[in-house]
Amino acid sequence: MSLFGKIGSLFATTRSDERISHAATAIENNLGPHLLATAENWEALLPAVTAALDHYDRAIATIPGPLPLSAASYALDQRLHTLFPSADDVDRALGASISVRNGIKWFADKEQDTAYALLGLRLMAAEGGSGAVRPVDHTIRSLGIHAPDTRTALREAAFAGLIKSFTTDLYEKFHAWRAQQPAGGLEPIDPSLVQLGQRASVAPALRALAEWLRNPERQFALEVANPALLVPAVAGEATYPLPRLVTSDRRKWLVCLVAFQTQEAIEAIEGEARGIRYIQI
Repeated sequence: MSLFGKIGSLFATTRSDERISHAATAIENNLGPHLLATAENWEALLPAVTAALDHYDRAIATIPGPLPLSAASYALDQRLHTLFPSADDVDRALGASISVRNGIKWFADKEQDTAYALLGLRLMAAEGGSGAVRPVDHTIRSLGIHAPDTRTALREAAFAGLIKSFTTDLYEKFHAWRAQQPAGGLEPIDPSLVQLGQRASVAPALRALAEWLRNPERQFALEVANPALLVPAVAGEATYPLPRLVTSDRRKWLVCLVAFQTQEAIEAIEGEARGIRYIQI
């Protein structure tokens, strides 16, 4: 088999995996197609890519839910009492979440009655200095027609964010190195920081990227649910403890999957002036 035949065979095998295909696209979009231009480069990077994707899949699988999300069912579902101060806050979460505002029309156009997504919320100390906390900043992202779609979207966002953060880190180092070089004349080339467009940069860039991928939790990690964080609104009710999502965002979100009605989301949007809430991954 020719070299090009081998490359084509390898790419066909790995990129037929939807996870790998999306990961390769994320790498190429951020670092350029030359980094994965040969079978040898792709084969060298593939174990680190696969390990990072497996880490995200394992973590995301532990996110609880989907929990039915509806202002109308607030009085009937004690779990919602744990997560929302009132039924009105359910409508506010649907209406103010940027992902819902941007994406819900697709569900209506496709006659999809139900949408699945990730719900995030944060905790704030309650007024009065009692030491109690209350849930705030409810928001929703990664809409899908099934719960697995939402988990897939989260994995893709986590991996794409990991590659983007690598690119940012690499160029920050490169610009810092350039700033230390003497003014004027021809600058020497540091092989570990040389721009990615140069052929000589591919090998060190591959090594650096593989090392970066060995720490996927730097971009997306889940802390184990702590039942003590959330308390029910009424004594004696059951709690619904959530894991805490840690991303590049300085905010840390308690998260679960939810399912809500398309029409209810549309009506909630009509009651909110603008979208102001998001979860950055």
